[in-house]
Amino acid sequence: MNFAIAKKFAKKNLKANRSLLIPFVISSGIMLMLFNIMASLLDNHYVRTRHEMLAVFMILGLVVIAILSVIFVLYSTNFLMKRRNKEFALYGILGLEKKHIRKIISLEYLVLFTLIGLMAVIGGYVFGQLTFLGVNKLMKDVTGGLMDFPFSLTAFLMTIVALVVLYIITVARSTVGIYLSTPATLLQKGHSGEGEPKSRYVLMIVGFASLAAGYIMALTIKGVLSAVSYFFIAVGFVMLGTYLLYISFSIIVLKALKKRKSYYQPVHFLNISGLLYRMKSNAVALASITILSTAVIVTVSATAAIYGNIQTMATNAYPRTYQVKFYGKVNAENYKIAQEKMTKFVYNTAKDPKHIKNVYTAFNMSIYCQEKGNKFTSYQEGARPCYLEVTELNGYNQFYHQNATLKDNEVLMNSNIKKKLPDTIIIKDKTYKVKPVSDNLLGEYGVDAYGLVVKDVDTMFTISNDVKIRQGS
Repeated sequence: MNFAIAKKFAKKNLKANRSLLIPFVISSGIMLMLFNIMASLLDNHYVRTRHEMLAVFMILGLVVIAILSVIFVLYSTNFLMKRRNKEFALYGILGLEKKHIRKIISLEYLVLFTLIGLMAVIGGYVFGQLTFLGVNKLMKDVTGGLMDFPFSLTAFLMTIVALVVLYIITVARSTVGIYLSTPATLLQKGHSGEGEPKSRYVLMIVGFASLAAGYIMALTIKGVLSAVSYFFIAVGFVMLGTYLLYISFSIIVLKALKKRKSYYQPVHFLNISGLLYRMKSNAVALASITILSTAVIVTVSATAAIYGNIQTMATNAYPRTYQVKFYGKVNAENYKIAQEKMTKFVYNTAKDPKHIKNVYTAFNMSIYCQEKGNKFTSYQEGARPCYLEVTELNGYNQFYHQNATLKDNEVLMNSNIKKKLPDTIIIKDKTYKVKPVSDNLLGEYGVDAYGLVVKDVDTMFTISNDVKIRQGS
């Protein structure tokens, strides 16, 4: 058979089977379109630079979609071939050799996969742009535009490679079945129904073990980095377990129901028998639908939950705080007056005072001193300098949402030096017991520095009289 005759056969078959082939092209095109979109996002420089872990999730998504695409296309082609057994049997009866049928099938799938490729590439680029803009809109990222989502040659090549691989697998799988069957066998397959599926206990055990491994891994892993690292492994186990259980466990359950006495009632007989024979050919499709539906539900619910609570999360993580500083000289006689003035100033900054909450005043001072062991004194030329950042307990408790208490001879303390803090410190001639804290009491210091929290403002004035103050507030 020359190419022209094979071309005529293929053209005729495509027209005759268009009611089956159009849904195949559309559904397969959508799967490959999703693959192209993920590949384009993965190759996009703007997307990859948004977050260091985003590329990892894109790779995982790309692999999952690739696996689902292969399973979906193979199942669809298997469905098509079963519907065309009678047609191929007639070709054999009319004298066409199997190599001729293979040539016709190759040309048919070449046309179909070309259409799928065009749909995947063009649709992937168009809907990829919409997806890119939608993500930016959702994230309120005004810096990203269509210029940041150019056509990806890498994604195009990856999609073409995926199409070629699927084409080769599909043609090989379709022609092998024809080579191993006679026209009479193919004709009989076209008229005969599905045989009763076999019980596969080994696959059931492997399926349960795989599903359990995936869920145990998902529930026991701790830490964000570990969860990301093992995410794809857990997903792979769950996907494998889902497919195996649909293929094996569903059949075993239906056969167990068939052995019950109630099976011979008309309603049970028809339902169980129908399900049993349908599961043989549709188990893979049902498993794919289950996985895709679960993925959609998880994605939509997680996205809605995160997006709905993003303002609360941002407020909790980064509360909107304003700080007003007073750089005048404060002493024991005027600090209460200064506190009242600052509070009044804060409330005057807003049109509605009800919008201002959690107002508090904190007094702090920075002391430029020298350290010798656990003793701190005024700085002298030639000595090793250090800073004491001192604040009072009331301001500390309000700022860090703590409920700490101190005695007259106690202080809270931390340091920018990686060493064990002393049990006590001596400031001039007075000893204070140290309570270490993890809260960052310090600003940015290029020299050794210690953060101190003392009982009250009067204690701060006592310390300021003992050592030299750099500045007060």
